Amino acid sequence: MVAFSSILAPDTIFAFLLSCSGGVILVVYSMIVAAYIKAREAAQKAGEADGYNLPFFPYCNYVALIAVVLVFVAMLLNPAERMTAVASIGTSVVCYGLASFRTGRRASSAAL
Repeated sequence: MVAFSSILAPDTIFAFLLSCSGGVILVVYSMIVAAYIKAREAAQKAGEADGYNLPFFPYCNYVALIAVVLVFVAMLLNPAERMTAVASIGTSVVCYGLASFRTGRRASSAAL
């Protein structure tokens, strides 16, 4: 699909698809950071935090999340990157909604 779109509209579609991957990478990175925060807090509560040795926890994690938010804000303020940011955030919200819906259905089925 990417190769075909580069033939049809090399200056628009192909560039858009390439820049969308950057937005998705930012979303995935922020999910990794959020999962680390949650996993480390759970490990600390259970007394098993030996393998977690990130310095300046949780401050560096929150700084990373704030940086990702600032990048998305900058993308939204830049007219050339606005559609990329909206598409990346929108796709992530839709995927999260579908996953939540599916998980909720699975949990209600197990309760029966």
